[in-house]
Amino acid sequence: MVPQGSKYRMGTGQLTEVQEQCKQHMPTKGATERSAVVEQKKLRGVGSRLTVGPALNMGKFGERGQLTYSLSLEAKHAKDHFDRRCNLERPSLPKMADTNQQSPPPQQGPVQFLMSNKLETAMWLSRLFTVYCSVMFILPILGPYAAANFYQRALLANALTSALRLHQRLPRFQLSRAFLAQALQEDSCHYLLYSLILVNSYPITMSIFPVFLFSLLHATTYTKKVLDSMGPSSLMFIRNLLDKLTSNQQNILKFIACNEIFLMPATVFMLFSGQGSLLLPFIYYRFLTLRYTSRRNPYCRTLFTELRILLEHLIMKPACPAFFRRMCLSSIAFISRLAPTGV
Repeated sequence: MVPQGSKYRMGTGQLTEVQEQCKQHMPTKGATERSAVVEQKKLRGVGSRLTVGPALNMGKFGERGQLTYSLSLEAKHAKDHFDRRCNLERPSLPKMADTNQQSPPPQQGPVQFLMSNKLETAMWLSRLFTVYCSVMFILPILGPYAAANFYQRALLANALTSALRLHQRLPRFQLSRAFLAQALQEDSCHYLLYSLILVNSYPITMSIFPVFLFSLLHATTYTKKVLDSMGPSSLMFIRNLLDKLTSNQQNILKFIACNEIFLMPATVFMLFSGQGSLLLPFIYYRFLTLRYTSRRNPYCRTLFTELRILLEHLIMKPACPAFFRRMCLSSIAFISRLAPTGV
């Protein structure tokens, strides 16, 4: 027994003995990692029974008090280690926002694609109708009377397409000179005038080719979009045909410009043959000047230059007669004076 008022002091040998007893009763790290749930229950039981804190009466309990204090510290450290492992091993749930971003957007079908672009669809259908009527006029299967009707239908359908395209380019109509000047710079306005000029004239195959080929080229572009909405590998035969038309687009545009140029002397011949009106060459000359100054389609201007260079090269040969050379040079000078300036 130790007196109540005296202090208990341990020597070096006693302190070593107490430390060995603490190591024997200390919970090991391996036991904690093998069964974490059982260890947590044990630690809760030990924590409820043991006293943690420095305020321990060493004089009253002696070596037993020192052992109890050491066991409570080891239990606290083991519990903290277990809580940290539980927090690190807990899996994190994926975010709903990331899942929604990775999902691909739904692909529209052909019907939904056509209904979502109503104006483009209307122009596409009118161009297809123009192509059909032009083919029926060029190949008069149903007779000459029906071919003349298809000629007018093709020009009227082209006028409708040009009006829709002009409305798409200039949606706000204004009754002013500035709006008229801006409208006359559009190719759709040019072919609207072209259709209105030739719709009541005598049917000519040369006059239907620009309408037919322009409608075919523009319908090809939109048909590719419709096929893409059906699937990337749908109707490969039609896709290959459209690709061939697209690859020859430059040659087709040059052919259209050639028809536009040579239709001018054709209107003059129609006037002298009694198949055209007196105003037809003058109105068509105005259309040709608009095509010459076009900003989007320079093929008419380019072809005029190429034809002039080719003709000058031919008439400068020694085998060319002198009167024919003078006539060609006079014609070139006259046409050059009629060309619009400032282009």
